[in-house]
Amino acid sequence: MESAPLNLAHFHERRADKYLKRNRYDEAIKAMETALAYIEDAYKIISIPKAIEVLDAEKWNCSRKLKQINIRQSQYEVPKIPTIAPQPSELQQSETRQNDLTQASGVSIHQAIESFDAKYTSSTLESLYEMKQDSEKSERNSTSNEESKNWMAELECKDFPCLAPLELPAFDLGFDTH
Repeated sequence: MESAPLNLAHFHERRADKYLKRNRYDEAIKAMETALAYIEDAYKIISIPKAIEVLDAEKWNCSRKLKQINIRQSQYEVPKIPTIAPQPSELQQSETRQNDLTQASGVSIHQAIESFDAKYTSSTLESLYEMKQDSEKSERNSTSNEESKNWMAELECKDFPCLAPLELPAFDLGFDTH
């Protein structure tokens, strides 16, 4: 009974389904054709009209699945387009374009940092100068021009960073379970 043609046909049909799930269409087609061959062998053995009707339905089902596998295979296969390698001169031109773009972006970033630095330094110096004047006024009523000029000269000599780092607060995230 295990080697009966109908059992072998079902076996090969299930095998074709497994191949189909893995997109192995050639093997699935071979397995389905084998299943159809075993169904043809089953026709030779069976003489009961109801059994022949079942075999007809099974043969129709296998042939339908075989057509579906062929359609899916044609849809799955991607036509191969020959790739044309670029000429060496084209590669050099594309490399120089990329280098130009990176240099241009580097220059624009540098210019943006310099403009920010100029604004930051001038506003910082002015605000520090004003704070110094306010503190000196509160300590004493009159300030001499020479002292303020000296203090301004000291600030201009100091090298401020172009971008001040951000200081983030430290949070204690330890959970005390006591």
